[in-house]
This record gives sequence, C-alpha cells and structure tokens, in this order.
Amino acid sequence: MHEALSSSTEVGLPHWLYTNTNIFRQTGRHAAVIRTERWLHRARDGKDVLVFNIGRSNESWKKLKIWMQSHGFGKQFDEERFDDPSARQAARGGTEAKEIFQEVSRFVAALDADDVYRGAQACGLPWGTVRSPDETVDDLHLHDRGHFVETKGEGLEGRALMPGAPYVMSGTPWEFRFPAPKLGEHTDEVLRELRDPTLG
Repeated sequence: MHEALSSSTEVGLPHWLYTNTNIFRQTGRHAAVIRTERWLHRARDGKDVLVFNIGRSNESWKKLKIWMQSHGFGKQFDEERFDDPSARQAARGGTEAKEIFQEVSRFVAALDADDVYRGAQACGLPWGTVRSPDETVDDLHLHDRGHFVETKGEGLEGRALMPGAPYVMSGTPWEFRFPAPKLGEHTDEVLRELRDPTLG
C-alpha cells in the first residue's frame, strides 16, 4: 500500500507545492501536468512493448538511429534538430519528441515484440515486452538468473513457482520463508492485536 501511494504521488507533491498544478495519471508512463507521448506500442505480433528512455544519451540515440534506419525507419533523425537530448525527451522537447515517438511506433509495429526487446537491449535501452504471467514464468532469462523460487501451499498440490528476490544483495541476502497468507488466515490474530494494544 505504502509503495503504491508513494509511487503514484511521485511527482504530484512537488508540482503542487512549487507550481500549484495537479498532475494526472497516464497509462504505462509517468504522471504529468501535460499529456505525454505514449510509451506502450503494439508490435507486429500483437504484443505490447514499453518504450522508455529514448535518446537520453547521445550514445544510445546513435545506436537506436542505426538500428531503426537499417529497417527503413527514422531517416529524418540525422537532421540537426534531433541532436539535442532534451528535444528528444517526452514532454520536454518540441515537435521532435512527438515525431520520434510516432516513428518509433511505426517501427515497433513492423517487428515482433521479442525482436524489439532484444534490439533495444543491444542499443542500451530499457525497453520491455508486456507479458502474461505464463509468458513470464516461461522466460529462460529469468530462470537463468535464478529469479524464481519454488514454494508449496499456494493452493496447489505439490510445488509452485513464484517470483523470488527483486534484486540481489550480498550483505543482507533474500530468503523465501513462507508462502503468501490465504484469505482470512490471520484475521483472528489481527483482530486480537487490535483489541489488545499490548500485543503489538
């Protein structure tokens, strides 16, 4: 709950305090005071790709241009008006950012989602495919990194896979201790604590 609240108010408080403006939520991207360019784009295979961090560094911008141009897209990106990183950023630039996102959308639509994902990785861009839970569990990369842990008691006979540590730390290693509680499993315990503050 706390994380959801702090994430959704990430830029809301500073905007209100300093500019007396409200932000509004936008699907698949940061909230803002103005409508920004879409980050979700449909690939040729019907899957969605999250396109983020376009051209913040000149190095990744150059790689993205070469990649797109090798597929016949973004020929205009060699023009000088696209050289400034701030002009390439959603909601920060002028017409350049809009034009870039429109061309990227056309580009993504011409490729399969996994090809976009892997190509973006090669360019140093943090793009990703939007996956179903089943697709995520089948991801060989996540298995190779040891992302999943086995558990029992998740309403299934036998063992089940679930996400493991969100990140790896050496000083305070993560461990799986017990499965998620079942609906109502701790209701009596919580109510008892609420009635008797000395138990908390």
